[in-house]
Formats: sequence, C-alpha cells, structure tokens
Amino acid sequence: MRSSNSAAVRATLIGVAGIIACWLLATPRNAGPDEPSHSVASAALVRGQTDGVAVGVDYQADEFQVPAMVGEPNPGCFAFYPDIAAACEGTPPDDTSLTGRQTTSNGYPIWGHLLPGLASFVPSASLYAYLARLLNALLPVALLVGALMRCRRHTSAWLSTGLLVGLTPIAWFIMGIVSPSALAIAGGAALWAATLTDPRRNTDMLLAAAWAATLLPRRDGPVWATLIIAFACLATDRLPSDLWRRAGRAGQIVIAVSLPLTLLPTLMNGYDKLNTMLPMVLVVLPVGEFIVRRWRAAGLRPPRPIVVALGGLGVAAVAVAAANVLRPGGVDLDMTGRVVNLTGRHLRQLVGVLGWLDTPIPESALLLWWVVLGAMAMVALLTAPRLVAVAAGTLGAGIVMAWVLELGTGDTSGTYWQGRYTMPLIVGLPMILAMRAPQDEAAVRRARRTVHGAVWAVWNAAFYAAMRRWGSGVDGTVYPWKWTNWNAPLHPSIFLVLHALASGWLLLRIGATAHDAPAESTSGQLLQATD
Repeated sequence: MRSSNSAAVRATLIGVAGIIACWLLATPRNAGPDEPSHSVASAALVRGQTDGVAVGVDYQADEFQVPAMVGEPNPGCFAFYPDIAAACEGTPPDDTSLTGRQTTSNGYPIWGHLLPGLASFVPSASLYAYLARLLNALLPVALLVGALMRCRRHTSAWLSTGLLVGLTPIAWFIMGIVSPSALAIAGGAALWAATLTDPRRNTDMLLAAAWAATLLPRRDGPVWATLIIAFACLATDRLPSDLWRRAGRAGQIVIAVSLPLTLLPTLMNGYDKLNTMLPMVLVVLPVGEFIVRRWRAAGLRPPRPIVVALGGLGVAAVAVAAANVLRPGGVDLDMTGRVVNLTGRHLRQLVGVLGWLDTPIPESALLLWWVVLGAMAMVALLTAPRLVAVAAGTLGAGIVMAWVLELGTGDTSGTYWQGRYTMPLIVGLPMILAMRAPQDEAAVRRARRTVHGAVWAVWNAAFYAAMRRWGSGVDGTVYPWKWTNWNAPLHPSIFLVLHALASGWLLLRIGATAHDAPAESTSGQLLQATD
C-alpha cells in the first residue's frame, strides 16, 4: 500500500511540475502581469530594503537598488500590444551590479516575495529570471500535489476531477511566473481539498499550510480564506471549530501564528481603510458558528432556500454600499455601475486571459470549460441539489467580492480587478459540484474520461494560444515551426509537445489511480445525512 502511495505521489508530482515547468520556461521574461514589479520588490526585500525612494510618475512607485538584471529586459515593446511578438524585448543585461529599479509592488505582504527574491543573488544574469520563477513555484507545486493526493485518497474519484477542472489555464500560467497570486491560488486549491475531505492522521498539516498560503501572500487573502472555510462548512455540514480541532496541535500553532501576520502590511505601509479592515473579515467565522449553534440549540429548522437567497442578496447589497462609503473619494454610483458591468470580463479571466491581459484563450476553449462546469452542475443537481446551491453561493460571493474590493481601492478606471485575484475561491467551485458522484460507477468512469479529455483540450489550447501570441502575435501564423524564438531555452513548438505530454500524463495518472480511494469519506456521509 505504501509503495502504491509513493508511486502515486511521484506520478502526480511529475505531472504538476511538468506543466508548471513548461509555462515557466516558455513564457518570455517578464511577460507575466506585473512580473517586473514583483521581481524588483522581492530582490529589494531580501536585501533588507523596505523603504524605497518615491518616484514622481503618474502612478505610485518606489525605486530600490537591486541587481541590474532584475526586472529586465523591459517587456514594454510587446506587453499590451498583442500583434507584436515577444522577441522584440531582447536579452537581460549581463550585469549583476546594483542599480535603480522601480516597483509598484512594495506594499504587498512580504510572504509571496521572499523565495523569488533569493534568486537575485545568483551570479548569472541569464539564469536569474528562470530561477526566480522556479523558487516562486516550489510551494505551489507542493500544495497542488498535496491537494490532488488528498482528493484521490479520501473521497470519490469525482472530486479529484473537480480540482483538475478548477485549475484553469490562468492558474497554471500564474504559477509559472513571479507573482504572489501563484501561492494564493495553490493555497486556495489545497484549502478546498483539506476542508472538503478528511485527513488520515490526527494532525491535518495540509489544512494548516493551505490556510497560511491562502491568507498571507496577498492583502485580500483573509477574504478568500474566510469564504472558503464558510462554504466548505456549508457543503460538509461542519463548523469551523471542527476544522480547528482536526488541525491538531502543530496545525493549530501554524493557524494561530498566521492570523496576526495579516496585519503586517498595515504596520509596514501605514493605515489604509480597505487593507486595514480586510483581516477583520475573519471574525465572520466565529460569529457564524455562534449563530448556527444557537439556531440548532433552539431546535429551529434550516431556513428555506428562498430566505437564504434573499439574505445573500441583502449581504451583497450591504457590502457594496459599505465599499462605496469607505472607498477613497466617497460614494460613486457611476463607478459602481461600471464595475458591475465588467463582471463578464472577470468571469472570462477566471478561465484565461494570459500575459498582460493581451492573450485571450480561444473562444472554443473558453466555451468548453463553461460547458464542462455546467454539465457537472447538472450531475450534482440529480445527486445532491444542496451542493449546487452552495456552489452558486460560492460563485456569487466571488462576483460580489470582486466588486467590493475594486470599489474599495478607490481606483477610478474600473480596471484594477483581474479574474485571477478571485481564483483562490473559484478553484473550489467544481470541487463542490464533484463532492457526490452518481452511484453508477461505470457512468462515473465514462464521465471522468470525458471531462479529463475536455480539460486536456482547454489547457493545451490555452498554451498554444500563448505560444502563438509570443511567437508571432495573436493573429500571426498558426504554424508553430514559423514562430520566432524569444530567447527561450527551447523552440516554442517543442514546448507544445512537452506540455501536451505533461498535462496528458497528469490527467491519465489521476484518472488511473483515483479508483484506489475509498468510495465515500466522512464528508460524503455527512452530506448523505443532510441532503
């Protein structure tokens, strides 16, 4: 049994690491959104530089003394210009001496910048960008492997398929660049896996590590960690205190230590209405548990769905109103309307708009992903309709929080929020739908093969679109052998093959090994008792 377990871990690790390695090596230097800015902030952080020199430009930026290759070459010749190939940016300067570089990311929590910053000490300018991405990807790889293994071992095979569906192209792309969102997304995926399933041991370190990874890398982490716990408890009929006890002593220490660390950005950057109040969202968990316990103690029946829906709409309205009142500049109803009207763009970005928002995945792949999600919702509607309601609430919460957090920044363009910021929460949407598989095992196997095939098509269509955009522009030649190389280690056509093999391996191995898992976990029994 232990040998089988080890083989499954190795197979999963090969698949996850292989996919991320393809994105890491094939994405041109600094072609990730804000990647140069995060690289400069991380290199400054590990050198003890926390207060930079304010730069008088149109946006708030700080200048730090970092090695010359950090943040270079400048992607400005192709970023935001989808018809221009990435080869125009050239190579980074072969210089490791300290020089002034600007960043707009100095206000981020330090936890997503520590590891990639260490790469700036490498003496080779040509290796720096890839090493920084590699260090940034280490924890996400570990969290994703842990999440997939937990889903494989402790619930129906359908749940691991749900996690694979939730890992959309934007998630894989972000994990291949220098960005704190990589750790946040992987942490969200692992937190969903830990809260929707049961551990084999008394100490659930996956739960603790995933909580910290979701909570700390970004200022909005407390929002997503709170919502994940809340909706996971709804899906499994648990209480937050049940998860706390399950974490064990070591896990409880990790969770407890991570809580005050959410205040670090305020201590370092000064008071800010939105960022200072975001950690306060965590109070929702104990308050919610208190209300549920009192409700149960009074012997009251669960509220009717229509009452829950109306209550959710009321909470959303209050949240949007509060964001308007607290935002810098005060209430702006026109701005609120513009943000709400951008919801469709945010939903598209959940699946994939890559690069500096200049590389959309093919419409067919986008449609296919939403069709797969809809089909999973139809299956769940037949087997566990309550899960569909929880999933709908999760999606609704993600949409509303995108509005609230954009309004709260005081940004007047209406373009601050990007779909990838919501991914820690949304990655769990198909997982909720996949918690209860149909009883017909043959039908489940056929459905999983179909879904895995669709996921493979979506992942590789997105990877192809990215390689084409960087090799010849979004409307350039469709023939990979005619694409130009942007100083990548291998030609883009070779990366296409490697990505197809790595993604196929992961999907096949998860499909082949998941049948070893127990058919139903405690979570499944809880659902069976409450549906």
